[in-house]
Amino acid sequence: LVRLSAGMVMARAQLALLALLLTAASSCAAWDFIVGGRDGWTTNPGEPHNRWAERMRFQVNDTLVFRYDKNVDAVLRVSQSHYDACNTTEPWKRLDGGDDRFTFDVSGPFFFISGDARRCQAGERLIVVVLAIRNNAPSPLPLSPPPPPKSASSSSPAPPPPAAPTPASPPPVPSPTPHAVLSPPSASAGNASSPSPAPLIAPVPGTKNGTSPRSTSSSAVALRAGVLACLLIGAAAAVL
Repeated sequence: LVRLSAGMVMARAQLALLALLLTAASSCAAWDFIVGGRDGWTTNPGEPHNRWAERMRFQVNDTLVFRYDKNVDAVLRVSQSHYDACNTTEPWKRLDGGDDRFTFDVSGPFFFISGDARRCQAGERLIVVVLAIRNNAPSPLPLSPPPPPKSASSSSPAPPPPAAPTPASPPPVPSPTPHAVLSPPSASAGNASSPSPAPLIAPVPGTKNGTSPRSTSSSAVALRAGVLACLLIGAAAAVL
């Protein structure tokens, strides 16, 4: 039991020491800034309030300390438009205790003016810019930009050259129509007294309505003479 109680006491002491170290570390991470220095929150400080604020580096959890006479003055946190016009109506926050503390909980600009519009116009106003919280983790490397897209002229294939015109084929030449050949009469005629029918002569091309041309060529005359001779010879043979 004695050992158990001693162990519990040591554990409690270690926890208390750890809490003290954490409190000390948190207090070291934040700073208190007294606005106006020894002159405090007033219209005529030794250094103008905004020039003093420009020299400082404010971070989240830092605290502004306003010291003034609460019987004649106050501190108002307002918007930028109210700050420019020294408008004391509808402030975001009002501090009127005479020894007030304002802790920054976010980064960005903060605007403060006096609770008296005449004192604000005389220079009792302050702009504080709180730095953003930095992340110690390494930032990722930027990705390489994608390659530029190819133009339409380079990607599309070149159009084929126009085909040469095919020469027109000449019209077909009509073949000449051959003349009809006359067949000689048959030697064995059935009846010797009946004359053989006259051979039919095919119309010569180039005539109108199948009629013979007016001028007969020498070849046609010779052909007719031969046909007559054959008829005479056949008739004589039949008589004998």
